[in-house]
Order: sequence, then C-alpha cells, then structure tokens
Amino acid sequence: MDKVYSETQKLQAIIDTSSELKEYDEDYGDVLDFVGDASVVLLGESTRGSLEFYRTRANITKMLIQKKGFKAVAATYDFSTSERLNNFAQMDSSMVSHKNSKTIGHKNYADLFSAQTTPFPSWIFENNEMAKFFSWLRTHNEGFHAQSHKIGFYGLDLYNFYDSASQVIKYFDHLIPSAAAAARNVFASYEIFGTKSSRSKRDSLLNLGSSLESASVSRLVERLKNQPAYLQIEDGPAVEGEFLNRTQKLRVIAGAEKFYRCMLRNKISFWELRDSHMAEALQKVRQNLEHRGESPKVVVWAHNFDSGDAQATELSRLREVNFGQLVKHSYGHESVSIGLTTYVGTVTASSSWNGAAETKVIPPAPSTSYEYLFHKTGIPRFFLEMKHDSEATHALRDPQNEMVIGALLAPRAMRANQFFSASIPFQFDAIVHIDRTRGLENLEGAAAENLFPASPIHDEART
Repeated sequence: MDKVYSETQKLQAIIDTSSELKEYDEDYGDVLDFVGDASVVLLGESTRGSLEFYRTRANITKMLIQKKGFKAVAATYDFSTSERLNNFAQMDSSMVSHKNSKTIGHKNYADLFSAQTTPFPSWIFENNEMAKFFSWLRTHNEGFHAQSHKIGFYGLDLYNFYDSASQVIKYFDHLIPSAAAAARNVFASYEIFGTKSSRSKRDSLLNLGSSLESASVSRLVERLKNQPAYLQIEDGPAVEGEFLNRTQKLRVIAGAEKFYRCMLRNKISFWELRDSHMAEALQKVRQNLEHRGESPKVVVWAHNFDSGDAQATELSRLREVNFGQLVKHSYGHESVSIGLTTYVGTVTASSSWNGAAETKVIPPAPSTSYEYLFHKTGIPRFFLEMKHDSEATHALRDPQNEMVIGALLAPRAMRANQFFSASIPFQFDAIVHIDRTRGLENLEGAAAENLFPASPIHDEART
C-alpha cells in the first residue's frame, strides 16, 4: 500500500528536496545542472501576467543560451508578432535595407511597437521584462557576423487564437449581435483552458449554421492571406534567415480552413489541433537549426497548462492531448519541463475580450492546492526537482488543485475556475515556486490601472 503523507511530512519532503533561489543569476546553477544535456526546455507560467515569471524565465533562458549552447527561443505566442520580435533581435546592417524586413530598422524595443499595433493581448509583449530580454538578445546577437549563428525567436501559435477569435467577434458584432455574444462566451471558455466551468460549455456549439460558418471561415482565410507578411511569400527566393518563416507561412495558409472551422465548431478537438500545430512548428524550428548546422537546442516559453503533461491532469478524462505531452512523447529524455507557480500577489490580465491591461489581486491559494503547500514551507523562492525516486515526488503525487490564470480574468470570476486538479510530479519534471508575484509593468514603467480583486476571498476557500 502506498504511504499516506501528512501535510507536515509533505512540507518536510519539499524543504529537504528543494534549493532556495534568490534573484541573482548564479542561483540558477541547480536549474542548469538539472537541464543537463536536454535539447528542449519548456519553461512554464501559472499566470500569463506575472512580472517575476517573465524575469525568471528570461534569466534562465539567457543562461541556457550562454552556458548550454541553446540556439533558439520559441513561445506559444502568435506567429506574426513573434516574427517582428525575431527581426528586431537579429538586426544587422545587411538586412535593414531588405524590403521584407522593415521592422528591423527600429532603434529600440518600444519603437518596435509604436509604429504597429499588437494583437490582443498586447501587454504580453509590451512590458518592461520583454523589453529587457529582447534588448539583451539583440546585443548578444551582434557578436555573430553570420546570420545563421544568431539566436532566433519563433511564435508557435501559427493562427493566433486571440486575434482569430477577435476577428470572428468583430464580424459577428456587425452581422448578428447574438452570435457575437455567444462567441465571446465560447472563446472565453477556451481561454481559461477548459477548466471546470467551461467543460459543460464545450458540448454546446455556437450553432452558426452551415452558411454563416462557411462565410466566417472564408472571411478569416481571406484576411489571413491578405496580410502583408503572407502576400510577400511569392516575392522571389527567400533570403538567408527567412527560410523557416516562409515554410511556416505556407503551412499556415494550407491548413487555415480546417483550423478556423474547428475553432468555430467549439469542439474539444480544437485544442488538440492547436497543440499539434504548435508541436509541428517546434519540430520545424529544430529542423531549421540542424539545416543551418546548429545544435537543435530550443527553449520554449508556454503557460503551465501547455507545457505540462495533460495526462497528469483532470483533462486526461476527456482524452485530450496537449503541447507538453506531445513534446515529451517526441523527445523523451531530451526534453524537460519546468513549471512556474505562485501563491499570492497581483497579476496583469484583461477583464474582457480585447480589454485593456489591468492589475488584479490574486487571492491566496486554497489549502487544497500545491501552491498552498509551497507557501507553507516558508521559502520565498525555490527550485524543486521531481525525480521519480525522491521523497518529494512520492509525497506530492496524489492529485491536488493547481492555479491556472490566463489573459482574461473577469472581475467576478469564480474562484473554482482558477484551479484544476493535477498530479504535479507527473505533470512537470521540476518546479520553480515564487511565493509572491506582481503584475507586469508596461513599457513606460507604470503598472496597469484598476486594481481590484480577481474574485472574492471567502473563508471556506482556505479550508
């Protein structure tokens, strides 16, 4: 019979197994040792908008590039914006004059976004932590004369779920307002990753009818093909460094109709299709590195819900696969996943679709959660390996609640929707816990406005 661990025993196992982290780069030595010879490292986040997650992820990524020879950074961000970021990071004088690389001429990170808007949620990109990282990456790349040796940044979300959904809602607003309202609810349920409140919604379709569905899909495909980046695909042969982007764009156009139709039908398979696309995009990034004669070592930024293995979560009952699961299946021990968790603080999020960035309060996690246990250790920041034979792995293997906050967080969001059940030692290979976190700051250095609780704090949530 498996040993039953008390809370005290769980806490002691975490304390004995973990290593405390400060805010200094040298503290990540244990993380680098843990990564070892892995060629794919997934760095997660339990919330989309926590400053400390961005900073920690950036610091670990820098060290993987400098000390472990990683050659690319990929993220579950939209493909188009990520291409602009990649151009900025790889700027050199030979590319400034190229007609397909207008964004490369920007002098600094803020200037990159002042000239062109960013799809919702823009605050994911337009914040100080991203500015610091990409300024560092650009300086790092200046040390390489050959374009093929520079570190690239690639977006794996080829169809940009947020932008696609926004365009559908905008289209419906002018056509059938009732359909727009339904679409907002459906896409919001997608965005919170299919947690408890949304599972019942997933069985209900938008009920658009074949005519409206076909018109909507056609509109989305037409809009995609008419974007400048895609119109340029046939403007002659690809220059050095553009081969991967061109290949990805062709894949996007080829599969657009199927993707959009699946999205509008509100099926569970939408997430499977999206995550399969992202796994294939990651494979293309690795193949491109090998084609250039580089080691296919990639750091991946993703939400915990994407980067962890879905088989270890409550979603396994729905027979879903996710990105982290596909990565682990493809690369085995060559890949490691590190989840980032927090207990309390503030977070940047939007209250509604296409809404402005707001700073919201994260209520303390309930006592049924992993975050509560991590908080009870009294260690502000720590790194915890999930070795299969460790006492911590055995102590934490029984499923508990785990925090999940996306880009949308309505003022009266139900607390239950911010947690899902998981067995964290089987979901991730390691955890970085930061007990108190803050919301992202915008590029001007000021925090977002409208500070208020994301959901009510009830005493029963603590029991």
